[in-house]
Amino acid sequence: MENPLSDPIELLGRLAREYGQKRSELEAVLSRIPAEETARQIMVQSEVTTGRFRKAQQHLFGQLSALPPDAMHGEITGPLIALCQCFDEMRILLEAALERMANAEGGNEK
Repeated sequence: MENPLSDPIELLGRLAREYGQKRSELEAVLSRIPAEETARQIMVQSEVTTGRFRKAQQHLFGQLSALPPDAMHGEITGPLIALCQCFDEMRILLEAALERMANAEGGNEK
């Protein structure tokens, strides 16, 4: 199996294409539901995504903790923690936006 990190430019290109595809898929789903269901549908999808992220996060940290102590932990751990923090910040922003959207539409708070 080829190492996907062997060509970072190709990997970034693939991720960008997947981003566009997922954005289009979400737009298609949202176009088929009533506007008042948008916030709920986005929250449901975000829960699924968060679950997938947390599983990958646990796996990566497990793999990192299994490495020998001299295996560049500092060089790997810093960026990995930054990625996790960015994910958490984006999740917080999403939740805040959805709560405000629900409140603006006359919905209930969480």
